[in-house]
Amino acid sequence: MWLTEDSGVIWLRAITVRALLAGAAWWIISEGQLAAVVVGLIAVAIAVCFSLYLAPPRSRQINPWKLVLFIGYFLARSLLAGFDVGRRILHPALPITPTFVRVPLALPADRSRWLLVQALSLVPGTLSVAIEEDELVLHCLNRDDAIDEHVRAMEARIGPIFWLPQRSQS
Repeated sequence: MWLTEDSGVIWLRAITVRALLAGAAWWIISEGQLAAVVVGLIAVAIAVCFSLYLAPPRSRQINPWKLVLFIGYFLARSLLAGFDVGRRILHPALPITPTFVRVPLALPADRSRWLLVQALSLVPGTLSVAIEEDELVLHCLNRDDAIDEHVRAMEARIGPIFWLPQRSQS
């Protein structure tokens, strides 16, 4: 079961991040002049209030550090998969047996699952075809590849982006 955060923590994090971003923007606009501090504090407070009204914080915000790590993993995985696909196409002895694979999904049906499906479609050699209940249907160039392990590895990296706790392997 995926855990949810306390709503007070969610709101505090949203207020802090938005205030820091608005404050940094004001500091840049005012060119760091101390005379503009009072006006800046009022402007930042108003900006934060409006941003909270227009876009209330959600329970699963993005962890930017985990997103950067995932992008690095995704690029490396895509590069390796691209070389593998090219090698299979150019070398007649290597297997190409296109097939559909059903993989059970561990991520909840929200933004985290959407990111998983899109990322898997962008990795050469796999294409997300459908989600049927809690299973992902993938088209793969070769069933002998450890597709289930690749999906699990990607889920393990996507979950923390959305502050989802790691599931125990059972």
